[in-house]
Amino acid sequence: MTRIHLRFLAPVIPLAVLCASACNKDKPTGATGETKSSASPVASAAPSPAGSDDPRAADPGAVCSSGERKVLAKWANRRTGITPVQMGDTLALGVAVGNKPRLVMVDKQGKAEMMNVSVADGSDLASDIPKNEGKRDLQRVTPFKTSDGKMSAYADYRDKYESKRRRIACELAANKQVVLAFDGKPLIDSDKKKDAPKEAPKEAAAPPPSGAAPAVAAAAPSAGGPSRRLRMLSTPGLAAAPKLDAPVADAGKPEAPKPEATDEKKKALREIRDCRTFVDADGDVWGLGSELYGEPQADESVKWSMRLFVQPNAAGGYYMLDSIPLPKEPKELHTWESPAAAERADGSIALTARYRGTLVSFLLNKDHKPTGKVKSYRGGWPGMVEFTPDGSNLLLLTSYKVTGDNHEVRIGRLGEGLPANLDKPSIEGVDASLSEPSLAISGGKRWLLLHAGKRREARLVVMPVDENLKPTGKSYDVASGGSVADSRLFPLDGGKVLAVYIQASKDSGDELVSQVLTCTVKS
Repeated sequence: MTRIHLRFLAPVIPLAVLCASACNKDKPTGATGETKSSASPVASAAPSPAGSDDPRAADPGAVCSSGERKVLAKWANRRTGITPVQMGDTLALGVAVGNKPRLVMVDKQGKAEMMNVSVADGSDLASDIPKNEGKRDLQRVTPFKTSDGKMSAYADYRDKYESKRRRIACELAANKQVVLAFDGKPLIDSDKKKDAPKEAPKEAAAPPPSGAAPAVAAAAPSAGGPSRRLRMLSTPGLAAAPKLDAPVADAGKPEAPKPEATDEKKKALREIRDCRTFVDADGDVWGLGSELYGEPQADESVKWSMRLFVQPNAAGGYYMLDSIPLPKEPKELHTWESPAAAERADGSIALTARYRGTLVSFLLNKDHKPTGKVKSYRGGWPGMVEFTPDGSNLLLLTSYKVTGDNHEVRIGRLGEGLPANLDKPSIEGVDASLSEPSLAISGGKRWLLLHAGKRREARLVVMPVDENLKPTGKSYDVASGGSVADSRLFPLDGGKVLAVYIQASKDSGDELVSQVLTCTVKS
């Protein structure tokens, strides 16, 4: 029987602005790596400070000089990517080695240490899927502290089995508490030849009938006491599908659980196809999900749609953000990919995702209620989105694939609302193809990190820029000699910056690397 869970955890401690950059990158997953997690630090490779073997250090015209360089992990998972969360003076990065969640803790001087993430015994995440039985995609690892002060992470992952069992889960790695999850057979499957799984899915006690709405549970207490939004549900458990047809602009309170329909033929069919976890600055945990939704018709057909929804908090119910009607017999099921979110100064939230090659964006208020209408940005195939605070503005940075393997940088400024358009900054003096921008403001200077060149052969460059991302000095090669899959740039004390990136290696798959840079503006 198909099971759907929808439950929320109370936040554990307030976290800084979350810029969710590590999502489904449509790239192959790395090797499996280690098989057991613990809470102890993982020994990282010895640092490699720049010296006589680094020709860039001897270049008097170089805009940057290289400091400590570390290979933090081998067999890094490029699909999982890098998810940063600022925790006081420490920067925590969510990453993965193979399909095992890991954390990188970085201080204000750029010293980086890899940490294992404790995974609960008996959870699906604790063991790998044998190659002949299925595949796991670990989409994102989001750092946070538990109520006892220990570091942990939310893991968002997708399991596909040859038996056709599918598990979509966004959950706390430490104790299996679920944010969003689906576990069962997909609602639409043209291949009926596969046998059913030999064993029932885990946690199979009292599964709801097919088409039942998500189960909603009360949240766990936070480290500082109950959340301001924490309240126990009077009747926790299964509920009928909430009505999600209200326009975004007219969204009121989240739909509350309703009694189940008595007629099996009239029950809505629901399947979570993808999910992501977010943590606000005040500690609230919320989820974003793509859901296949079916409405049985009088002629026994089904009216299908794909829906994007946000589950705001532990109080139950959720808001629909977008709904796409599907053909009578859908052949392809697309989800909203690569979601990113960040809080603005007033506590509201900017949210973006990609649907079938179009970047869509939303504004949520501090209670995660959608405000205004969905905004679409076309003009090519969008890449990852990064949000960066810049004075009173929140900058939206991304890149678009415009022709062939040619990418162009785009920027938008969020004032009172979403930007009307995304602008193309004038970036000269580097390869024609520029993608995956990341901006750090350090020592009063803006530094832009870019993938320069063909996507699969790109090198990593950094350059000084003005408020419009126009270069004000020469570019500097941070990494070359192997394709860079994901990268982020962070400010450090003393005007320095830290580049963290995943780069292809000839002998050990992809490597996770940190590189401290001291940069100055040279025309």
